Parts: sequence; structure tokens; C-alpha cells
Amino acid sequence: MGSVVAAAPSPFLWGVSGGACIVAFALGLLIQAARAEDSSPELIQPAVCSPVKPIPPELKGICEVTKLAGTRHKVKVNLTATTVVINVGGYAVETENYNGAYLSPVIEAIPGDTVAAHLENWLKGNPLLPGATIDHLTMAEGSAGENPTNLHYFHGGIVTPNNARPPIDASQGNGDNIYVRLKNREAGKPNSFDYNVPIPGEKQLDARVLEGAGLIAHPNGLDWYHSHMHGISSDQVMGGLAGLLSVGEDKASVRAKCAQVPPDPAKCDEDTEDLKKRTIVRYALLQEISLDEISALPGDAAQHKTAHWAPRKRGYIESCDVWNGSQWNSDPKLRKGFCQPNKDEKSALLFTLNGQRFPTITVGDNQNLLLRIGNLSANVTHWLELCKENTPCKTGQTPAQTLPLTILSLDGVVPAKPIDPRHAGIPVDAFDVNDLLFMSASRAEIYVRNDTPHSNEQVYFLRTKGLDVGSDLWPEIQLARVVLKPTKAVSGIALALNAPIEQIRPSLFAVPKQKVLLPEGCVRDLEEGEHRRVTFTEGPDNPAGETTWSIGTEIMHPKSPGVPGDERLDFVPVESETIGTYSGSPSPPNPLGRLKGIGFEEYVNVDHSIDWVGERHKHACIRLDHKSSHKQLWVLYNPTSGLHNFHIHQIKFRLATRNELENKYHIKPPTPSHTCEGIPPPCPQPDYKLYEEDLTGTAESHPVWHDTIPIPNDDKKPVFLVMSFDAKQQIGRFVYHCHILKHEDNGLMAPIEVWDPLATRVDR
Repeated sequence: MGSVVAAAPSPFLWGVSGGACIVAFALGLLIQAARAEDSSPELIQPAVCSPVKPIPPELKGICEVTKLAGTRHKVKVNLTATTVVINVGGYAVETENYNGAYLSPVIEAIPGDTVAAHLENWLKGNPLLPGATIDHLTMAEGSAGENPTNLHYFHGGIVTPNNARPPIDASQGNGDNIYVRLKNREAGKPNSFDYNVPIPGEKQLDARVLEGAGLIAHPNGLDWYHSHMHGISSDQVMGGLAGLLSVGEDKASVRAKCAQVPPDPAKCDEDTEDLKKRTIVRYALLQEISLDEISALPGDAAQHKTAHWAPRKRGYIESCDVWNGSQWNSDPKLRKGFCQPNKDEKSALLFTLNGQRFPTITVGDNQNLLLRIGNLSANVTHWLELCKENTPCKTGQTPAQTLPLTILSLDGVVPAKPIDPRHAGIPVDAFDVNDLLFMSASRAEIYVRNDTPHSNEQVYFLRTKGLDVGSDLWPEIQLARVVLKPTKAVSGIALALNAPIEQIRPSLFAVPKQKVLLPEGCVRDLEEGEHRRVTFTEGPDNPAGETTWSIGTEIMHPKSPGVPGDERLDFVPVESETIGTYSGSPSPPNPLGRLKGIGFEEYVNVDHSIDWVGERHKHACIRLDHKSSHKQLWVLYNPTSGLHNFHIHQIKFRLATRNELENKYHIKPPTPSHTCEGIPPPCPQPDYKLYEEDLTGTAESHPVWHDTIPIPNDDKKPVFLVMSFDAKQQIGRFVYHCHILKHEDNGLMAPIEVWDPLATRVDR
């Protein structure tokens, strides 16, 4: 998988006090990195902790693989959250990071394995922690010296948080539990916490969560892990407290299209192996960081660049230029991994891949590239494309000068339903896109082919196109070079999606309807004919000058059940079950403008625990009964000034179809179904989908699963999502929120609970 990054060192390991060895080792890397960073060196690769690969020397003491029963393993990483000087894009800069490096190890595990992490908090105190009133505490509040952290381990997994009631306090659950609050040190010793997350193996995950009919293993794909400490998550993720987590080996999503009729399994397997042999894998972690007090600009030849990390510089960028040696230049082609948002200060915004500024990815003769890419940025939305070098690629251009991106997985799952075993030999076609809107927290496996003959080297720039999202203006940046070497051979092997196969087809029954006690503090779940409306609301600026946010959640009840019509006229909120407050009546004509949501801070108690019993506010609760919990409709509204990025833990979701909205949920959806309809091509903005048209025989006819999705800022263009809470692994307490982390830190997050009615039966 290429060279292993030297910036994931071993000399800083356990027992180091104050991080002195980390600093020494990191500084030792700076001369080499500074000399190379302006020449577009080859993309370095993160070290991988895997049960099917040798443990790299760099991960000695960090990666531990233990054999369990059968073919299962426990894959454990030891993560030290520390504040030390590291190398970021050629600069010596002190950030909050794991193990003294900006590039964290990739964790690779097979369905059925358990992923574990031992997290120690050696962070320095954080002077940026804001003051707060008792009514607006974040989980990070307290003494600035505490500087707490935790771990979302893992983002994208349909895995247990292991924090279901009892007890009332959710903070001790050792699964994918973001309610842990780990202070940095007491009496000179670091606080620590151990996470232990089983990944469902064969026949262990209810396929109804992906609208299948049997049992499956957890989907293969690319997920990630990161700090989720509410109030400072943006800071900590920007500093480097994040890394990738792969379910399945790195080429698990590569599958040849089995075109024979009838299919020949042996030939199909042979073609898949051929395709995998000619495939090189490159991990790419997209991360942005704001710097000031820089000693030299990124394009300068200085050998020892230094800078100061400025995590709170994360807002709207009116201009982003480059000093070309004699004058300021706004040409986007000069923005090779950076630009300078303020001409009057020595500041820069770096956009890195694996901690490098503008690296190169070389694809050899008769090779193809599987780019396993994750947007680990705290706040940045990328609009990605591969644009041919020395061509006039512009936002809104025709796609003639771009290289198609073949999507094999998105947000950690193949974009297709689980396949009935009787139809396993029928291929599900992979599909191409010309560009990809890549929200913060998104991951994708992108296949780029170089097995079509061409006699000259071809060079493409992986770039993010300029994007105005209202509350932020992100510039066009050249992120990396992709070099396709001349190729003579021809491969006729087509790609298919490697969708999961249902292992058995048992009779799957819903939980019998019975009287149960609703958990204390819960708003009831949906009843037949109802759907959930979630509204992002905008508040005043806080003392730091940043906008505050909140979420209002309503149960929408039909006024005329079964009669299609406009959603706002034919459904009314159940006011007694609303999470939020109304100013006046919630009825039309402007219900959204009357709703004020609840900021997450309002659930936080003085001791930093979360209120689960409703003394401050009630929260949404899902009864796992395979009736109301299956294929719930959530309608997301964003009447605020900027784009938001919806994310919910422990689940995948998809866009609803027009047919479903009209005939199952009795809603007449707005027209058009996406934001570029009616705009002459090429559309100058991303095409935000609101729901799916009912297309057949195309890639769009297969459901595309997500765990993050953009919500455009237009209260007349809601996004319609279908999600199923059907797996026992989803039982517990987690959150839904905006994954633009500066929004989440300022309130745009809400608690949610999935509960088991069989555990709370009562007779009445």
C-alpha cells in the first residue's frame, strides 16, 4: 500500500511525561518535510492497524491485534490526545493531536471483529473555552485546565453505543458513546477510557436497517473516528484528533461486473481478482487548518517554517489570495493546497491530504486507483472534481475536461440494497459522477481507471471548486495532482457494486403491540400516518461573536389521513410532543418561523451530564418494534442563513422517493426534486437533492445510503429522508446534529434514544 508515513512515530509511546519525546521527534521531521512540501511529493500513506496485515514498526505499542474465537480479532489502538508541536503541511505548529502526529493511523477491521481504543487525555489546558451560564453549559465547560475530550468510535458504524438505560447517566457506556467526558489529568496523571465496539459479523445485523429482508454482516466501507466533545469538537478535530476506520480489507468494495448470462461464478471471481491486482489503494484524509503568525508563506523556499494554530478562525472567507513573490494574485490555479484569507496578516488556510500540502498520486501503467478519501475537515464543504491540467476548468463548466469518478461506496456503505441470495450473481452497476459534493464527515471510495491506452502522461488536479453556502464562502483550492502514466494494455473488465448478500431469509416478525412504559424524559414515537419534522433554527450571536443554533423536532399528524396534499397544509404538529417552543400558533402560513428549537447546551447539567429524565427538556425516543421504527420519514427544514449538514449516529438513511411520499406518506413533495432542475447545464452550484424521482433501470434506481447529507438553506426546499431503526445494535443513546462542527459546538445537536419495548413491559 505504499510507504508508511514516518510522522506516526513510536518513540513517544507510553510513560512519556509532558510529551517531550513527541516534540523532539516531530521537530526532527520538519527539515525533511519543509524541503519536500513545495515540490508536490508523492502522497504518503497512513500506517494501518489491521488483523490481515503485519503491524508496521511505526505502530509498535499503538496497534494491538488479538485473536478471538474462530476468525474474529480484536483490533485495538492506543491513542494519546496530546498538545505538542507537529508537522502540518511543512509547518512546525502546536496542535491538539493523537500520538504526536497530524496523520493518525487507519484502523482496519473485518465484520465480526471488535475495534477497541484506549484513549488517554494529555491535552494542555484550553484558554479558548468560553464562559457559560448554568442554562448554557457545553460538555466541555468547567475549568479551562480540564480540557476534556472523548471519541466518536466509530462514525458511520451501525454499532452499539452500549449506554442504554439503566443507569440514567449515559457517560460510562464503552461502545460508540459520545457522552463520555474525559478530563485531561489529575495529580499529574492522565485520565483514560477504554472503548470496545463489536462490528456485527455474518448473520448478526438485521438487514431491515438497509431495507433488506434477512440478516447480513456489517457493510464494508470507509468510516472514521474523531473527538466529539461538544463545545470544542471543531477545535480538536481541526488540530488532528481524527482518523479513518475501514470495515473490510482495503479492496473489499472492488468487484467485477459479472456480465455472463447465465453468470459463471468462477469467471466472475477471476475477473474480480484481476481487477484487484491492477488496483492500487491510496488513503486520503482531507483536513483543513487555520494558521497565523507564520514565519514564511507556503510557496517560499524557507526550510524551517513555523506558525501558530488558530482554531477559531473558521468562518466566512471573503477573499483568499496567494502572494506570488511580488504581488497578490487571485488566480485559483496558484492556490496549491492553501490560500491567504487576510492580506494584512501573516495567516494562511491550509488544505492538506494526509498532512501534506498539494501532494501527487501516481497511477502506473495498466493500473487503476482506488481512492479511499474522507473529509475529516471540521467545517469545510468540498465540491470535488478531477480537472485536466492546463485546461480552463471553471465552476459550472462542461465535463469534457474532467475525469469521471466511479463511486464504489459512499459514507461507509455500498449504494445498493442488500441482495437476495437468489440474485447474488446479478450485478448492480457502479455509476460515475463528474463531481462530488463532499460535506464535512463524508467518505467515499472513488475508482479512477488508467487501463485505457494513451501514449502520453496525463495529469489531473483534484480540486475543490469554489462554493458559496451562505454562512461560509469556501474558495477553489487545488488539493493534489493525479498522474496517469502512459498505458498500452486494455482491460475490458467492468465494475459493479459489491452489495452485501443476505445470509438467510428467516421470518422476521414485528414486536407485538402491547402496553409499555415510555422511558422517562421521552417524547413518544411516531404513530401510523405520522412523520417527524426537524427544523434547524438560528439564534443570536454568542459573546464570542459566533452564531448560536438550535433544533426543533415535531411529530407531524395528518389532518386528513390518506389524502395527498401539500405537507404544510395537511399535517399539523402535535404540540404536546414538540421539542422546542412556538411564538404564536404553529399553524400555517408560517409554522417554521414560529418555532424556536432547543440548543444542546440546554440538556447539559451543571455536572456536565445530560438530562435524560426531562427536567430541562424532553428528547426524541424511538421504540424498536419494526413497525413505527421501520422506514420512518424525517422531513428536514433549514430556514437559516447557511448550509447545514445533517448527521445521525448508529444508522444509515436514504432519500425518499416521489412515489413513497405521495402514496405511503401522503405528502405532495415540492417540485422540482433537486435544486439544479430548470437551470441550463452546466449548473453553477451543487445539485442538492430533496428526494428521489422514481427512476428505473438507472443507477439512481438503487438507494444511495448516507450518514451525512446537505440541507440547503431554503425553507421551501425540505429534504425528505427515510431511516430504519431495526437493529439491536441501535439500542441506546446518541445524537443527531449538523456535522459542520462549529455549528454543532454552538447548539445544533439534539439527543435521541432507541429503546427496547420488550425490556419495559407492563400490564395495565
